[in-house]
Amino acid sequence: MRPDPLPFELLADPEFEPEDDQDPIAFAAAVLTDLLHLMRLEAVVTPRPPETPMDGLNHAVAVLDITPSDTQSDVPPEGEYGGAGLDALIGHQGEHLAALQYMVNLIVNRALEGRHAFTVDIEGYKRRREQELIALAEDAAAEARETRATVELQPMPPAERRIIHLNLSEQEGIETESTGAGAARRVQILYRDD
Repeated sequence: MRPDPLPFELLADPEFEPEDDQDPIAFAAAVLTDLLHLMRLEAVVTPRPPETPMDGLNHAVAVLDITPSDTQSDVPPEGEYGGAGLDALIGHQGEHLAALQYMVNLIVNRALEGRHAFTVDIEGYKRRREQELIALAEDAAAEARETRATVELQPMPPAERRIIHLNLSEQEGIETESTGAGAARRVQILYRDD
C-alpha cells in the first residue's frame, strides 16, 4: 500500500484562473514541480530555451529540465515507493518521460489560452539520447552505402525517428522512411544510386 503523499503547498493553484499576463513557462515549471512532489520526488525544475531538435527547437516554448534537489532526505530509498529516484521517470526508451511531458502539456494548455508546447528532460537524458541517435544514423548510413542495401533500425518513438530523418535528410544517396505501425514503427535507411 502506498503511503499518502507528503503534505506540501501546491505551486500551481488548482483553482487557477488565467490572467492576461500569466507567464506560461513559469506556470508549466510550477505544474511539473507539483507533479514531482506528488510522486514524492524532490527535484528542481529549471526552464531553458530549446537548442536542438530533441529539445523541440522551433516547436517548444521551453525545455523544463529536472535535476535532483540538494535535499534528498525525503526521497525514499531505492526499491521503496518512489523507486530509484529520477531515473525511474525516464522508463524504457523514455516512455515515462514522454507521459510526464504529455501530462504537463495537457494541464498547461487546458489552463492557459493558446497553445504552449513544452519539452521535459531529466538530467540531460534527451541530449545524450540525441547524440546516440546521431551516431546511430551516421553508422547506418555508412553501412547502407557500403552494402548498397537497406538498413533497418530498431523500433523507436516518433521523436527519436524524427532525429534520424533530420540527421540524414541532407546526405547524398541516402533516403529514410518509416515503416511499420504503432510501437513497431521503425526507420529504414535506403541507399539510392540515382
